[in-house]
Amino acid sequence: MAPVRKRRMQLSCQSSVTSTCDTQFSTEGKLGKGRWGDVYKVKFPGGKYRGLRALKMLTEELKHTDETTTQKQLCHRNIVRCYGSFAAHNDKYIVLELCSYSLEDLLKSRGHLTHPEVRMNTIQILGGIKHIHKHGLIHRDIKPRNILVSRDGYLKISDFGLAVDLQTLRDKPPIRGTLRYMAPELLESGEKYGQSVDIWSVGVSIPFFPALAGRWSSTFENSITEPAKELLGQLIVEASRRRCPDEIVTHHYLSNGPYLEKIHPHYQFCPPSPEHGPDRDKALFQEYCRVAGLTCT
Repeated sequence: MAPVRKRRMQLSCQSSVTSTCDTQFSTEGKLGKGRWGDVYKVKFPGGKYRGLRALKMLTEELKHTDETTTQKQLCHRNIVRCYGSFAAHNDKYIVLELCSYSLEDLLKSRGHLTHPEVRMNTIQILGGIKHIHKHGLIHRDIKPRNILVSRDGYLKISDFGLAVDLQTLRDKPPIRGTLRYMAPELLESGEKYGQSVDIWSVGVSIPFFPALAGRWSSTFENSITEPAKELLGQLIVEASRRRCPDEIVTHHYLSNGPYLEKIHPHYQFCPPSPEHGPDRDKALFQEYCRVAGLTCT
């Protein structure tokens, strides 16, 4: 298998499968292996994809999906950018923005996050979800592994293999996501569901931010703070009671600070925020919401 894969990853503009130089690239390493496809770090020397990119080779199951179309319509600071796709040797590839690592990687390597970092993370994720929902879509697979950290330190939602348009929801087969992060209505056959399933997934993910858990662990009940419990109470509830991103961000756990002074380019080594006064924290909170596209008033 290895020689075949290597040959596939060395496509060039002279190949019979393409008539342009847009798909000429060199492979610089494998970034990861997921359920929906392997992801590689590649370099395009020219063409419309020029530069360092992430290249996702779709599995057989997703070759005929509209993941590229879905993701290309989403242009937001907190969503991984999709540049396009191409086919070669009976395989389909998606060209994506290159990020440094996932939020799951960060949590495992750091062992803990500060509360200012948790607030910053949550606001960015909510901003990306608001943009997804604004376009009539449901992501359906929000989890720390699918939240990437870009090279300039911003969190970005990735992996739209399970994303669905609300207008075509009835035509989709039963969902197969990650059980730990799935809303109850997704697990019940024939149960109607909507965009609030993504809000549930955010709520289930937050306890894995170790500022609340104290460590990388799902056992957090004894160490989670009261304000954080109240926040989760707006997320991990029945669908009719889940709040939208603009409502969630006004919760006092998120809005009261303290906050990081800025999003650090090398986020994996970002120091805890110094304590700020109420006015400074309010200004930082409003700035983070503005950047994420959230209404915080």
